Amino acid sequence: MTDIEDIPNGMEVLKLPPQKYAIFTFKGGADKIGDHWEYINDVWDKQTDCVCTGVDFEYYDSRFHPDSDESELDIYISIK
Repeated sequence: MTDIEDIPNGMEVLKLPPQKYAIFTFKGGADKIGDHWEYINDVWDKQTDCVCTGVDFEYYDSRFHPDSDESELDIYISIK
């Protein structure tokens, strides 16, 4: 979907300013996504010199299948 006119009811468009991101690809069922965020916040964040700033988000595309252990999505962490 590229046209902001075609967003589903109840959703909003959020335009983010250009910035750098650390991108993490999560692989597994939807019930394990929280574990991946926990790793990013509790382990990766403390082991890197990157300063997290801005808006973080998850990107879901055709690789995502919530009930499959082969499912994938990307987590974008804004960095300086």
